[in-house]
Amino acid sequence: MARMLTTVLGLVGLAVLLVSAYLGYAYPSAEVLRETSSLYAIATLDPLSRAIMIFANNAMVAGELAAGALLLLPAYALLAINGYVTGTYLGHYSAVYPVGSMILALLPHGVFEVTAYIYVVAKASTLSIDLFTRRISLREAGETLIRVIGIALYLLLIAAFVESYISPLLLARH
Repeated sequence: MARMLTTVLGLVGLAVLLVSAYLGYAYPSAEVLRETSSLYAIATLDPLSRAIMIFANNAMVAGELAAGALLLLPAYALLAINGYVTGTYLGHYSAVYPVGSMILALLPHGVFEVTAYIYVVAKASTLSIDLFTRRISLREAGETLIRVIGIALYLLLIAAFVESYISPLLLARH
């Protein structure tokens, strides 16, 4: 039962992320670009510093998703915001780079990053439901959540290094 619920919640999270990314691409927001532009100043850093900054930012997002998932809906709203911002950047930079090149640059690290985010949301949401229905104790939920966040952080660390070292090379080739 829990595995099926986690799968369904993960698919819902993925759908939210993809739909919001499409909306960001189709209807980009200049305000979103202005508000998040400081995050992209890290592009001027050396690759190792950039990877560390990317990891720190993504780890913070994963923590917010885990906390939000315990209340169920906030995590899905955060996924939607993250997807919309990504889509907005895709839409904005499609004037500079071909969309195919941008997707090629996003996919290698995005696979790890999106998997981490969806995993955290799905597992934490399942834990929340299990807690509310008293199928598990608070201690069991806490222990599981620590393992879930550990796995997500590992995936995000891989994503940060791929985004810092490999994605720029792929984008530069096209």
